Amino acid sequence: MPATNAVSPAGMIAPFPTSTCPTGWLEADGAAISRTTYAALFTALGTSYGAGNGSTTFNLPDYRGYFMRGWSHGSGNDPDAASRTNRGDGTTADNVGSKQNDAFQDHTHATYATDDGGRYDATTAQGGQTYLQNGYNTLGAATGRAATETRPKNIYVTYCVSTQLLPTTTVASTGSGSASYVPQWTSSTALGNSPIVINNGNVGIGSSTPAKALDVGSGSVRAGGFERADGTPLYSGDIYTRLGNATAPAGTELLYSGFAYTAYYNHSGSGDMTCFKTNGTAGTVAYSYGDLLYAADVHHLHNDCVPAHTMVKCAVYYSPRPRAVIWGDNTCPANWTLSYHGYAIGSYYTHPAPMERVCLDVQNIDTSVNVVGAKAHMYATNLYQGYAELGNPPTNRNLRCAVCQKN
Repeated sequence: MPATNAVSPAGMIAPFPTSTCPTGWLEADGAAISRTTYAALFTALGTSYGAGNGSTTFNLPDYRGYFMRGWSHGSGNDPDAASRTNRGDGTTADNVGSKQNDAFQDHTHATYATDDGGRYDATTAQGGQTYLQNGYNTLGAATGRAATETRPKNIYVTYCVSTQLLPTTTVASTGSGSASYVPQWTSSTALGNSPIVINNGNVGIGSSTPAKALDVGSGSVRAGGFERADGTPLYSGDIYTRLGNATAPAGTELLYSGFAYTAYYNHSGSGDMTCFKTNGTAGTVAYSYGDLLYAADVHHLHNDCVPAHTMVKCAVYYSPRPRAVIWGDNTCPANWTLSYHGYAIGSYYTHPAPMERVCLDVQNIDTSVNVVGAKAHMYATNLYQGYAELGNPPTNRNLRCAVCQKN
């Protein structure tokens, strides 16, 4: 049970336009109820409206048939405060819960009569009232609404008292601190509404026995970012290279763009595909021999949209989500988003130094640069022979590929 409920604290009285009270409320009818079941209400009211059986129960206030009136509290606004009656525990007079019967305020009237030519004798009755006798005329009569009590116009409502027992019951301590603290779960009962749990120094959300410093039982966690213990940012993504286009896919961050370079097509030593930055800086010492790299060009791709000797543009980018290359298809699995699709390309099969196979973005390929003299020739990857294990794909066809990003 929450330590406090700012919306309807225990003991709060509210009128409802129904014959029954909502969940978490009881009718203020003077009934005796359990001191343990309604502990918060008992703490608020005590035995002010009756001690119940004297040990395990206490009485609710009884507001049936009453209008509520603000406590006079010594103000003198209730001139009859001293005559107010027992509220249930013997307390009377100017105290909250005391009662008062209906009444008609003391007052005087003047009586008038007309002369009909007769004689009028004045008679003084007990109490000081004066009556006229013999030969009076009635000036007029008024009909009033008569009843057994004096009252204003009214509508019945049900007065209910808050028990602070809400539809979803939890048990929590109030934590510590003067403001902006979160109550801690202190009950062994089943969890509800993903409360925060402290167990052996670990914090759990939706988990009653957190095994780690922070243990989320189910669902997902949304955060604007993470930090290491020293305060530096902690990133969860990775760095990737896009071939065929110098822009970063949607939802990623471009580091730089340039052109792909690798080994000369007939060199015996192979070189990994590398994306070199456009307008970068070079070293100060010149060498004639070493790890020689040449511009990568699409020497032959069985696709009319990519001219021969097209230079391979590239982009190096950061993605906060994991990436996967799907070989043999241009679509992504469920829960993955397509960044781009294209064709697999690599070195010619008779070249002495095979290059790594890459997925060339043909969907958005930039064919603006064409260099006939480029010598790091790249060729379309094709299935020379299909097998039943692959679903008997047609042979000698370009191998599709797709770069997918996890949702």
